[in-house]
Amino acid sequence: MKRNIWRTAALAAALAAAVPVSAFAAAGNHTVDSLDAPSAVIDVQAKYEGSTDIQVVYKVDVEWGAMEFTYHESAKNQWNPQTHQYELSVTGSWSESGNEVTVKNHSNAEVNAALSFQAVDGQAVTGEFYQGDSRLDGTLALKSAVGTPADAPPSGTVQLKLSGSLDSAMTDFHKIGTITVTVN
Repeated sequence: MKRNIWRTAALAAALAAAVPVSAFAAAGNHTVDSLDAPSAVIDVQAKYEGSTDIQVVYKVDVEWGAMEFTYHESAKNQWNPQTHQYELSVTGSWSESGNEVTVKNHSNAEVNAALSFQAVDGQAVTGEFYQGDSRLDGTLALKSAVGTPADAPPSGTVQLKLSGSLDSAMTDFHKIGTITVTVN
């Protein structure tokens, strides 16, 4: 019998070398010290962390009218009794049809819309943007659409006003410039 005990002890030593002697977890440890319990049971824990990052999504609508302008010039011959000659005085004015630009913000962030007018080469015309009677300085600032109805996003409307003169040969509508709307 002594011989069987020796074999059992040798077998136990061989198994102990094959089984990890100790296993560590964050909450404790366990030592395998007999063949009656040759395994270590370790609880594995996990938790979930959700990402709350919200990506900014931009969607901006730009709408404009016909952008048709008519230059009206009136000349008046005024008699000068000092020189005994007629003196020509010319005045010009602009009228417009559909000169509005509307910017609507459907984004989940605030946006700024910068508007600029560039005359076509050779045209003596300048353009400025107005909100009502006030000239637009800088940009059109629009709030985020978060919390607004889809059919009523934050928006702003400006009117293009022209100054300068137009060649009298241009009796039909011609391209005299471009408007650029830059959103940032």
